[in-house]
Amino acid sequence: AVGLTRGIVTAPNWYDRIQYAFRRVCQHSKERGAARLGAEGADVEALNTLIDAEMELISEMGKFACAARAAAATILHHLFHPPDSRPPPPFHYGFLELLPPPRTDPDIWAYYRPRYTQDRCFVADGMVLALILGDDSRGVGVEAAMRTYQHDAKGMQALADCVLELGSTSRFAFP
Repeated sequence: AVGLTRGIVTAPNWYDRIQYAFRRVCQHSKERGAARLGAEGADVEALNTLIDAEMELISEMGKFACAARAAAATILHHLFHPPDSRPPPPFHYGFLELLPPPRTDPDIWAYYRPRYTQDRCFVADGMVLALILGDDSRGVGVEAAMRTYQHDAKGMQALADCVLELGSTSRFAFP
């Protein structure tokens, strides 16, 4: 496992898989630019390899989205049907656990700790998923808590877009 998924036994390295596919797209994009300066046949071949790399990236993103949906469904299944009150499910999706306490894995906790006291975080298939419930003691309902998380996600997306726009020549570019 890489990065923040370190220590989680079931991590399928989603980060590595998506980064590898993205870097292949970048590499083949540069090769296609160089091939356009050369022979005509080389440009067609470079375009085909670029398209294959882009399809691989789209495939990895789709697999990640499917895994996230399946993990969310598993969390809901476990919440509404506690293990001692239900027959064994007809399916089994990976390993599901509550986010470890801060002392056992400070790297994960620093980034993924719940913002509100009633929120619950789960680790499933190397992904951290949050169940947003808010905080009744501070008067924060589910909708307000969800909007806060959405604003956080939009801010992170804006930051990621800015870093991507800097390209490969900036000091802040992707390695």
